[in-house]
Amino acid sequence: MSSTGVPRRGRWAATRRRTSQAKSAATTSKLHQNVISNDALETRIQNEMSPFPPTFTENVSRREVPRPVEEGLPSLRDVALRIAGQHFSTHILPTPEVFERLQGTLRSAPKTLRKRRKMDDDYTPEDDDVQVQSDTRPPRIAMTYTQALYWSEMNRDLLKHLPPVMVDALFDAICLYSPWSLTKEVFSTYFLPHVAPEKTRQGNAQGEAPPLPLDARVRTRIFLPASLPLFSQDHKTASLLLSVLAGALALSPSAARLTSVIRDLDLHGLTRLQNASLVRLLRAPPSAPNARPTPWHLRHVALPGCTAIGDAAVAALVRATGETLEELDLAMTSVSTSSLREIGMACPHLRSLRVAWCENFAEDTFSETVSVAVAHCADAKPPRIPFQLLASVDVSHTSVGDLAIGGLLRLCGSQLRSLDVGYTKVGGSGSLDMLRLGLGLPNTSATHPSPLEHLGLGGLCVHSSSLLDLVEHLLSEQGSLTSLDLDDLVEYARRHQSNLQGRTGVSGATLHRLAQAVASAVRRRQQPFMRFSARGDKRRASVPGHWAVPGAARDATTLGATTLGATLFRLMTTCRVRD
Repeated sequence: MSSTGVPRRGRWAATRRRTSQAKSAATTSKLHQNVISNDALETRIQNEMSPFPPTFTENVSRREVPRPVEEGLPSLRDVALRIAGQHFSTHILPTPEVFERLQGTLRSAPKTLRKRRKMDDDYTPEDDDVQVQSDTRPPRIAMTYTQALYWSEMNRDLLKHLPPVMVDALFDAICLYSPWSLTKEVFSTYFLPHVAPEKTRQGNAQGEAPPLPLDARVRTRIFLPASLPLFSQDHKTASLLLSVLAGALALSPSAARLTSVIRDLDLHGLTRLQNASLVRLLRAPPSAPNARPTPWHLRHVALPGCTAIGDAAVAALVRATGETLEELDLAMTSVSTSSLREIGMACPHLRSLRVAWCENFAEDTFSETVSVAVAHCADAKPPRIPFQLLASVDVSHTSVGDLAIGGLLRLCGSQLRSLDVGYTKVGGSGSLDMLRLGLGLPNTSATHPSPLEHLGLGGLCVHSSSLLDLVEHLLSEQGSLTSLDLDDLVEYARRHQSNLQGRTGVSGATLHRLAQAVASAVRRRQQPFMRFSARGDKRRASVPGHWAVPGAARDATTLGATTLGATLFRLMTTCRVRD
């Protein structure tokens, strides 16, 4: 302390402060920062990226959809799982509140509700106002305290020894009917894989990992959906559970056998999950001396909505289980094109890739990354082609264009079954020729089989003639297209030789031709079109576009008498799902 009362600072105090601030600075992407700073956006991502409906719904009535007649009667297994999911916290594993209620020691005074005057938020009811007693009594449980205690102990032992398939089905039922029953204790005890640390167990003479003990919980899936209240109310719960699992795997000599059975890793909408948690989990299992260096055999990995997950987690993922990985979902994450290079070089059996809503995917870096992956795989022993087994690609809501998507489709376009390039820069010149060539379709009218079943072109700005040529070819005799997404489509209109101007919405002539092509494909295939989506602005069918649709003169009489409503009705009668 100096004589003036101001604490003394060393000459390097400012340097140390700057160093500490630099170490603690956030390294997340702009997408993650925007999501964290907006609570409404974060909740929306958590709900929409999860496979189950959100727990917190306001002014929404949810009721179970009746089972279709063609599906037949529900099986006994489905009925039992539904009942177990609905009454999990009362009959399967009763909560402490249930035991107190059965003992008669639970004392909760009923709440009193008072009527409020209409349109008067500041109204305070008087004592002489009518009081309405709310029925807050819990439902009656038809068993005694001793029976509940007995069945609780029995069910705890049964849950630990259920087959993995039944455990996954029960977990789905609980998430759907009673998500509040999933606490940290219940989740970590029964729905996560676990092997107790046993330092005394040794492997065999060949150096392999010791066999699993009899009390080991074998699970084939690690599933953490963010729509559950367990994860939406406490953002640290997911990281804590993964850390507990990583610690158990690191201390167990049988962890390699346990992780070799896990096939699915589903982490949906966990916006606060960091790279370190996932990297720690993938590196936790110790490998035996003569065993496979990577004990993970994952086939399906889904990380949609995990906005903090970046290239470090993807690099650890492909090193741990790249040889067995078949499906990878990185939608709305902070990964860049460098992760795409790692995936192409280390995942030879990849069949599905989803990188939608990734803001770091640009046109030039994407194509360069694909070229680097091709060059690296060409020098490998034995040489191979990256991404050649891809059957599903989703790059929607990114900045990729014709050059980037063309470089990727030249490797896998001929066997693609699903392609979504909506809301990208594809077709920036008004033409879909690059997309057509990437899919392996000829420019002539000759028939060429195409296995493509779903095509997403939402939000693009293309010419109607190019769109119709592509779609009509996919709906030809040898085409397999059953799903088409044209949401928010914009059509080019030629005003001048050097001026291309977009016009909002699908023109009536284009929509009429699409309805004709879909109806012809339905009559030829003898089965309905699965899905046709054309949300957004539309124009009257009787008004042609500025750039004439091919065949419009031939169909002038038919088109002139056709309204937009008639065209939409024709699509509704030939499609199973209409948007």
